[in-house]
Amino acid sequence: MTKTELAQQSGSGQTVYQFKISLRGIKPPIWRSIETLDVTLSKFHEAIQTAIGWTNSHLHAFVVGQVRYTDPRMLDDVFPDPSEKPYGKMKISDLVVWHHADQEITLDLMDDAAERIANANGAESE
Repeated sequence: MTKTELAQQSGSGQTVYQFKISLRGIKPPIWRSIETLDVTLSKFHEAIQTAIGWTNSHLHAFVVGQVRYTDPRMLDDVFPDPSEKPYGKMKISDLVVWHHADQEITLDLMDDAAERIANANGAESE
């Protein structure tokens, strides 16, 4: 779906976020480019899984700077990690506002594989 098609679907004034998703440590490089409206991090995770061709079979967390945003169902109630925050109903725009759009976002798959999600560039749709 092109940005124009997304904009027509979304209506005027909504932000379309563009991401380059690359897998670390893979030769030759594997990457995907995706565009999405401002969706929850849960929906964003689904979009990433679909773009890469995976089936959501890993625990995961979004990491921005030193902060980890984790699926609330995966947080450890017995030994809580203060660096992990539940992402619940958080959206992409929340990360962009709180951490600046140019900061790298990593999707940590918690098994030594990580996806790098670069440049959360938001563009106003027409």
